[in-house]
Amino acid sequence: MDYKDYYKVMGVSPNATEEELRTLYKKLALQYHPDRNPGDKKAEARFKEISEAKEILLDKDNRQKYDKLRSDYLRFQQYQRATTGRRPSGPRPPQGEEEFGSVFGNFWQEVFGGGKRGAKRGKNYDANIKISLAEAYKGLSTILTFEGRRLRIKVRPGIQDGQILKIKGQGQAGANGGPPGDLYLKVMIQDQGEYKRKGNHLLRSVHVPITAAVLGRKVQVETFKGKMSITIPPGTQNGEQLKLKGLGMPIYEDPGFFGDLFVKVKIIVPRRLNEEEKALFKELEKRGL
Repeated sequence: MDYKDYYKVMGVSPNATEEELRTLYKKLALQYHPDRNPGDKKAEARFKEISEAKEILLDKDNRQKYDKLRSDYLRFQQYQRATTGRRPSGPRPPQGEEEFGSVFGNFWQEVFGGGKRGAKRGKNYDANIKISLAEAYKGLSTILTFEGRRLRIKVRPGIQDGQILKIKGQGQAGANGGPPGDLYLKVMIQDQGEYKRKGNHLLRSVHVPITAAVLGRKVQVETFKGKMSITIPPGTQNGEQLKLKGLGMPIYEDPGFFGDLFVKVKIIVPRRLNEEEKALFKELEKRGL
């Protein structure tokens, strides 16, 4: 099997920390996941490479073994360049090209195929889970029954609609001692209620009397952090949006930070007026207001 430089696959330095690798993996996995790129074979192949790199580089033991193999391979390349076109001298590297490919293939089989002769990794499974927008805001821990198994699933705050969670080792059982596949869980956010979501931002409406829009007033608005008092500035127009900073969705990669909540003002026009109220509006009309 041909050698693969998984650091190049991820686009990071070999000195990258586990946290840096984990953050980058999440970003790349979201970008290239087949569900987000239907029919795109290049994206599918890229996702597969990224997933392989993650299994190697985010496992302490696998990374140690891989770093040793990588070091040997780089020494082998240096030896090849140094001896091209002339009689080789000095110590030989530990393997030739063919031998090295075999060693790397054995390592790859150990990680992805169980390390036993005839071992075969189990297939991955796909499933969906439905949650509400409120649950996506708060995060949740729930029990999912799948293929006769009860799995505890944790969903972090700020997850996006359609985002895929990888549940390692919960796919089909492997054959002949091979490792099991994984479960890819698609999160589907239902019931957004009065909210609309755009990325990490939220949009909702608030109805205010025409007098409040003209003169200004404080009104109560429901948010996921509870009721908030906001000020409607004098002269607010119908459809105008007020920005409430930090009251949107938690950011999935960094749940200590939040998007914003945009409140759209909808002015209530009275349907029934008595004669005195009609006279007041007629007077305003005469003044060109």
